[in-house]
Amino acid sequence: MRKAALILGLMMVAAVVAFLIMQQARQDIHNTIQQFFSGAGQGKEIAADYLDESFQGKEALLKSLADSELFFLEEIEEVRIQSFNSATVSLVMGLGEDRSHMVEAQMARTPQGWKISSFPELALVPVAIVLDETPETVTFLTADGEELSFNRSADIQSAGDGAPKAGMLVGVGDEIAYFAAFTPGEINKLLTVTEATLEGELAGFLPTAEDTAFFRQEEGLHTADRSDLIVGMENLTVYWQDDLIKAVTMPEEFVPQTIRAALNTTDFGGLLHEKVQLSGQSPLTLEDRISGNSLRAAAGVVTITASDNEVRVVLPSGESQGFDNRLYITADNGRISIDSLSRGNPRFTPSYAGHLEVRAFNGQLQLVNEVPLDTYLYSVVPSEMPISFGVEPLKVQAVAARSYAVSSIYRSGFRAYAAHVDDSVSSQVYNNVPEYPESTRAVNETSGRILTYGDAIADTRFFSTSSGVTANFEEVWHDPATGAFPASPVSYLVSGPQLKSGSLPDVSGEEGAREFFTSGDWDGYDNASPWFRWEVEMTREELEDSIKQFLPERQRAQSDYVLTEENGRFVAKEIPTDPLGKLEDLRVIQRGEGGNIMELEIAGENGTYRLLKEYTIRFTLRPVRTNGSRDIILKRHDGSTLSNYTILPSTFMVMDIERDNNDQITNIRFRGGGNGHGVGMSQFGVRGLAESGYNFEQILEHFYPGTALEQLY
Repeated sequence: MRKAALILGLMMVAAVVAFLIMQQARQDIHNTIQQFFSGAGQGKEIAADYLDESFQGKEALLKSLADSELFFLEEIEEVRIQSFNSATVSLVMGLGEDRSHMVEAQMARTPQGWKISSFPELALVPVAIVLDETPETVTFLTADGEELSFNRSADIQSAGDGAPKAGMLVGVGDEIAYFAAFTPGEINKLLTVTEATLEGELAGFLPTAEDTAFFRQEEGLHTADRSDLIVGMENLTVYWQDDLIKAVTMPEEFVPQTIRAALNTTDFGGLLHEKVQLSGQSPLTLEDRISGNSLRAAAGVVTITASDNEVRVVLPSGESQGFDNRLYITADNGRISIDSLSRGNPRFTPSYAGHLEVRAFNGQLQLVNEVPLDTYLYSVVPSEMPISFGVEPLKVQAVAARSYAVSSIYRSGFRAYAAHVDDSVSSQVYNNVPEYPESTRAVNETSGRILTYGDAIADTRFFSTSSGVTANFEEVWHDPATGAFPASPVSYLVSGPQLKSGSLPDVSGEEGAREFFTSGDWDGYDNASPWFRWEVEMTREELEDSIKQFLPERQRAQSDYVLTEENGRFVAKEIPTDPLGKLEDLRVIQRGEGGNIMELEIAGENGTYRLLKEYTIRFTLRPVRTNGSRDIILKRHDGSTLSNYTILPSTFMVMDIERDNNDQITNIRFRGGGNGHGVGMSQFGVRGLAESGYNFEQILEHFYPGTALEQLY
């Protein structure tokens, strides 16, 4: 009996000790869990000390708890000790203000105490859109392009109207903790895009969030970017949260058939107008499409001004009304004349097909013309190419101009103005000359046709006149993404001879360049142009004055392409007041395959400089009168002359430097050919090819080899 009692007593002591050990373990586990969540929620590094070395996904868990106020410890419901070294904790995670989710954490005893060895993955996705769902699982696409699948443990609320469901997603482990659906809406037609707003034709200006997500529908949903939004897109779905747009889905396909041009003031002085006066060939309707307010103007001039951000209209009758939103102006029949604008030479008052839009902006007016794409080209084509060239060359110009216009629509470079292009040389000159039957016929006979290369619209660069050879793209332009010069090649914008007969010498070297550019006897497609060959001579002092005036200006505009010699290296730095002193030399450092000068060195007693890219060279060595000196005369191939031409015609040239007995420069003669950058299509070359029997398809293939002529609409 005494032995049994002893054994029983020992068992009771052991049970008490075990109980106390278990209680202590539970308390230690409680403390570990609480201290971990406290530290992690405050973003403290000490939280990591409560995670076992074997823990997988340590950084992701700590980041989820630190970055979000959504996840927190609400209650430790149960601690189950499995062994001396392991335990399971059931706890309730708080998810925001009124939601919770039960999770289990695994614990491990270590020499440093109890630590968390595993914990369900926490996923807080601010914007997620449903890709696919079954009764058991739901797959989402995040704004980062990641696809996430979860078991369904919460309802996915419908977005309505058949739109994809978008919202904030919270996942715990492999389950959806909850999905807070955003409120869907619609933009019937997109007008402006800024970093903070989207403007819809009927919705007005809508605020976006800093992290607004964009998706496009193209054989399923894909992530996109704000820059992928195209002015004029229709039927976009937007998703609202807390009065901000959190997500946007774009339509599956956008095929433009109209174009929106921002209109400049007279002489293309800018896109903000103090006053707009207009009249119609028939009665006009002026409508605020958001409020539904409208006016009718039967005859006479309508005057429009801005008062703060209100559009103020005065009719010919004297009736006046203010509009808070964008104003749309349409004519019952015919075109709308903008009497406050003057265009062309000789001057005329431009009139516009389609409709006009006026918006008040900081006390001034923005003016946009939306017009069918081919109607837009009726004016662009004769603005860019003389109609005397004939219908076949005009067809070439029409396809090139349409390709450029469509590319501009997709790029929407004037999206802050609710436009795709403006009407100046910044885009394509529009409505600066009247329409002509020949150019209209060329547009109509190529209607909807554009050039493509692969899946993209071709870059249909063109210029006035070639010297008998064109340039490689990369040897004229810098890379638009990196700024590097030379740029990456464009396979269809390549150097090639433009000769009817004869062979081209190696113009990439000085000997071949001199042989070619100093003679006008070459049988070139462009030799009917007065610019086929040209020359201009300047004294040293005249060129010094030109360089002194224009070198600093070019350096400020594009500092990476005007370099100064410093300690044996050429670096980008500010140009001094007197950069040259006395001009000592001009040296060609590099030519392109087509003979165009890519890099030119200017040496003077005060400094030596390297000019990169053809425009930098042409802008700096300008043959213009400065400081009251004589007129600088440029002689052209046809015997004509021009005084003080604003820019060197091209860099397809050589230089003759004359020196006196003391080896000092006295005169510099530039002899060259062509007018313009020299990449892509030469307009006078188009004329020459057409006269040689080529049709417009063959001419396009000649200048843009490897491209395809496709029907867009």
